Amino acid sequence: MEAQVNMEEPKLDSGEGCSSSPSVGAQGNEEETTIDGGEGCSSSNPMRAQECQRQPSSSRNNEEEPVFGLEKDIDKLVDLLTCSNDQGNEEKWVVSIVGIGGIGKTTLAEKVYLDTRVKKHFEVAAWIFIPKRWNKEDVMLSIFSKTVGVLPGEDWDPGKLEAKIKGFLRGKLYLIVLDSLHVEAWRDICHVLPHHGGSKVLITTRNRDLSLYVDGKFEEHEAKLLKNEEQRWKLFRRIAIERKGKRIEEFGELGKQMSDKCHGLPLGMMMLAGLLGTKDISEWEPVDSAFTSIIEKYEGASETLLLDKTLCELFTLCYHNLPSYLKQCFIHLALFPENVEVPTGMLTRMWIAEGFVDTDGQSCEAEEVATGYLEELIERCLVQKVKKSYTGKVKLCRLHNRIREFCIEKANEESFLEVIHSNYQEFTSTSTQIRRAAVVYGSQLPKQYSNLRSLNHFGECGMLMQNYSFESELVRVELKPVCENFKLLRVLNLWGIRTHDQSLPAQLGDLIHLRYLGLVATDIKLLPRSIGNLCNLLTLDYRRIVGPDYVAGRLPNVLGKMQSLEHLYLESYIHIVTSAKEPLKLDALKKLKTLKNIAAGDWMIQQMGGLSSSLRKLGITGISNQQQLKAVFQCPSILNTSLLNLQLSWDKGVNYDIQDLRLLRSCEKLKKLVLSGKIEKLAPIVPPNLLDLSLKHNSLTVGDMKEAIGKLDSLKYLSLQDAYDGKCLTFGEGVFPELECLALSDMPFLEEIIIENDAMPHLKKLEIDCCRQLKTLPEGLEHVELQHLSIIHMPKPFGDELKQEGSECYKTIQHIPLLEII
Repeated sequence: MEAQVNMEEPKLDSGEGCSSSPSVGAQGNEEETTIDGGEGCSSSNPMRAQECQRQPSSSRNNEEEPVFGLEKDIDKLVDLLTCSNDQGNEEKWVVSIVGIGGIGKTTLAEKVYLDTRVKKHFEVAAWIFIPKRWNKEDVMLSIFSKTVGVLPGEDWDPGKLEAKIKGFLRGKLYLIVLDSLHVEAWRDICHVLPHHGGSKVLITTRNRDLSLYVDGKFEEHEAKLLKNEEQRWKLFRRIAIERKGKRIEEFGELGKQMSDKCHGLPLGMMMLAGLLGTKDISEWEPVDSAFTSIIEKYEGASETLLLDKTLCELFTLCYHNLPSYLKQCFIHLALFPENVEVPTGMLTRMWIAEGFVDTDGQSCEAEEVATGYLEELIERCLVQKVKKSYTGKVKLCRLHNRIREFCIEKANEESFLEVIHSNYQEFTSTSTQIRRAAVVYGSQLPKQYSNLRSLNHFGECGMLMQNYSFESELVRVELKPVCENFKLLRVLNLWGIRTHDQSLPAQLGDLIHLRYLGLVATDIKLLPRSIGNLCNLLTLDYRRIVGPDYVAGRLPNVLGKMQSLEHLYLESYIHIVTSAKEPLKLDALKKLKTLKNIAAGDWMIQQMGGLSSSLRKLGITGISNQQQLKAVFQCPSILNTSLLNLQLSWDKGVNYDIQDLRLLRSCEKLKKLVLSGKIEKLAPIVPPNLLDLSLKHNSLTVGDMKEAIGKLDSLKYLSLQDAYDGKCLTFGEGVFPELECLALSDMPFLEEIIIENDAMPHLKKLEIDCCRQLKTLPEGLEHVELQHLSIIHMPKPFGDELKQEGSECYKTIQHIPLLEII
């Protein structure tokens, strides 16, 4: 593998939970699992590490939030990281960004890490988050996977892993960022980071004593408060006034006074501005009065104590100003592990199952109401938007660590939720009113809470490693007591856990109140027939079965009994056990809105016509004959006006009637389309309003590119995988006026790409993967304002030329901020 600066975001796909890692260019950006029909060198690699922890966001497709007042700090830190002794400067090995929580240490580190000068300087770079309750082996595994680029074999040994890290980094120019570091973690990490000329470690920490434990040149950089009055006002008014379309003249004078009272602490300013953004000018003065009282309470205290106490009370002020329907949704987020990016679809469906979402008097469905709740929390700056899909939805969100601490405290205070970490902590609440519990990286159960309504169990693999696990090292969870002790459960969310027998117990069927069952990234391979008793179940999320043997999962043929079911998420390799006497009865699920990755079969011939008219998302894999494909395109639910997302894959050699495919044109509300299978002519079938299109194993022509998909004026994401057989691919003048991301992969005959003037004027990201005959970068690329270029699985000379200073390719990409060569 090439040494690389790999800063890509987690591949946790849309707001629906975790997915198996799709091949490059296959994922689109709304759904969590895409149909993987791929062969060739861009197919999913089970040994690549994918992490759900926060990563620098430059490669994400959402708009980057502006940052105020950091320009000089960024320049200074970039100089510290890239300087060397031969420049006449004293070289530092460790650079530490120090400051109180909420001052913006991580934001500053991200900006430096993603700076073009830094990316071009280092051969290897990795961003490592250190949680409060950290585990040495997990951290070492994270360092190894992000530097070496793969995960070690199953029979890994912690000592050998540390030696491999040190050996890989020795002699390489590396940058390691350790975010949220504390002294104890540094003591265990530092020995694997070889101290040699030019390599650097960048740290963010609240601990000012770290220099005492660093063996080598150390530089401390104080994260500064935003002292510039004009910059403070820009940040404040953008959130409180401009984003809401209010008139600055009306709010300006009082707004400036209030922004100054935050003393330049960015998190405090954003939260206060987010609160005021929800209010009219007549309501600003009471908030100002309350905030002034908070500040006066701590007059005379040290600046650090004043800022810390003020921030804590500001959290309380913002919480008390939330409408009642948002309070429980907000503190509910505390159940997720520290720093984890939460899939928003999973989150909102959990809120619905919990009963937090009120649709009385609403004309829209519960999912839309819940999404509105989340968007309001984001607008108030209580929840951070991490990533948006190309269809405009927020895909991932997270809590700032200081806000999460407040939520946990408030949840305990109100007996709303208890969170425990690992097996070293016990459930401590004496309240019998606790209704929700979260277990993070442990096996114990809150047996004393017999009235529990929600149990969330997060294993090490669910949140840290999506595609790999070290089975011998993992905590095993006994699930039978869950079913026996918590008969009132509405939500059972098992993410990344390992069990003793790789199955759910038969007693699962006793949980008749269950409305949400999440089984993501577990080793559970067998579900009991009693699951059919769950007559109130709204969501069954059964995906990404993991383990050393990768055995397919088995689901009993009882889905037809679960008539409340609205969302069914599966994988193509999950086998539903049917027979001639007991056929699959999906047409009995009249409330179904999501049916993802169901395996094709004879059930389609009889039942496609009876599928729920409420379907919004449909994915069918492995269509094996023309009759099955015909049944899809003649299904009323496919042609209805509600379908937003359609993913289909059919086998090689499956013939189709073009007249059937033409019916897709009538799906005017369809926003995302994935078609994996041979199509000889695309022009007549593509729906007009697509935002996200992935085509695999097609045989596109130049005419298709120009007449069919090139005229999709709203398209933002396009993936072509083994979809074009020509030698030259031309993007003509004026095509794809709104396209933001283009992914090209597995095109064995492609030798040349031409981008004509005014083609793809908004393109931000280009991925080229496994196009081995491609001789050079696309002609005309220098005229495109790209932000991110990924070159993956290409011949070594291709990548070498890109990195060779003075070459034509090197000159072509100088304007691109983020370059990946893998």
